[in-house]
Amino acid sequence: MSGVETIGTCLSHDWNGKMLHIGTWGYDIQVSFVANDICRIRARHCGNKTQDHSYATHGRRKPIKVKFSETDDELMLKSSDLTLIIQKDPVRFTLLNKKGKVLTQDDTSFGLSSVGTQVSCYRTLQANERFLGLGAASGPIDKKGLAFNNRNFQGHPSPSGSASIPFFIGVHEQGVYGVFLDNSYQSSFDFGSTSSRFSWFSCEDGEMDQYLMTGKNVAAVIESYTSLTGRMKLPPIWSLGHHCNAPTDLAQDELEALADTLRRKNFPTDVLSVDIGSSSEQG
Repeated sequence: MSGVETIGTCLSHDWNGKMLHIGTWGYDIQVSFVANDICRIRARHCGNKTQDHSYATHGRRKPIKVKFSETDDELMLKSSDLTLIIQKDPVRFTLLNKKGKVLTQDDTSFGLSSVGTQVSCYRTLQANERFLGLGAASGPIDKKGLAFNNRNFQGHPSPSGSASIPFFIGVHEQGVYGVFLDNSYQSSFDFGSTSSRFSWFSCEDGEMDQYLMTGKNVAAVIESYTSLTGRMKLPPIWSLGHHCNAPTDLAQDELEALADTLRRKNFPTDVLSVDIGSSSEQG
């Protein structure tokens, strides 16, 4: 891959009891656990002084116990639910569950890499691995073998749908894990469409700031994810009923007649709405 700059070798590291700082020739890496089942890997180019701030995560953290150990070849951080092994040369990350089974690991050749401002992460495809998520992305529930560009804007069709969420779940024989990419730049996800060896995801610019999490099943991983990003309050009861979306070319009297028809026929409808196309100001 021409022009690819890989993360390189661990030249320095420092564990302060809460965060592991790793320095390579071109990257500054920070590794920490925000919960027993969630670890964070934040990698940025040296010289990038971006503040550690996120609009996507709520920032509330409970103190947890994390054990640090080191060998000649590896660094290791371990909580009650996860173990993160960091190979030193070159720097590569492997995430294990509490049983010591591999959940996800960097590809041996590329791992964390960049081309210009675009930064990417390449992960080895596990046996029979399947992928879920990415918000309202179109296509099947199982996204194995597909690729997605997380970009959506009004008036143009997009495979990412109307809600581009850079969060996905990997499911395979060893366990279940989730990845949340906390980066607001346009992002891309490839779940094995270009290679049978690895999957990858990237963002056009900024940091490779990712949260890796696990759980006993998909529901548990989603619970871990929402504990990180926050959970919405329960909506009002009426909003959970049937919503009828009317054609955009209906006049006011036609819309009211439709509502009267639904009532007369005792069709349970809580909301009658019209699409944005009914407005002359769509901007």
